[in-house]
Amino acid sequence: MKAETREKIKANWQLFKESLPIFLPSQVLLLLAAVNLYVPMRRTMHGVLLILLGIASNALSALVGGSHVKEFFSGVLMGMSVAEMLAGVVIVAIHVIHGKCEE
Repeated sequence: MKAETREKIKANWQLFKESLPIFLPSQVLLLLAAVNLYVPMRRTMHGVLLILLGIASNALSALVGGSHVKEFFSGVLMGMSVAEMLAGVVIVAIHVIHGKCEE
């Protein structure tokens, strides 16, 4: 490796280290507490993401087509999109029902 390249890497590393935020331990604990507030919503978000992924797979399967092999992959994508959307709906429904049962 050239000396110029090493110097550029060292300079970039110094800039990166200087730009990192410095947190106090109390700030880190406060940040962790704020993140833990959203843990119960994680399953609902996963369900919604599965639904969106299913919609994207469905749109992608419509673009694939032509030969027999492409039609096969189009069908596989369509089946995966239906399964993803169904799984997302089930996860969201279970989480909503479970959340309402606790109240």
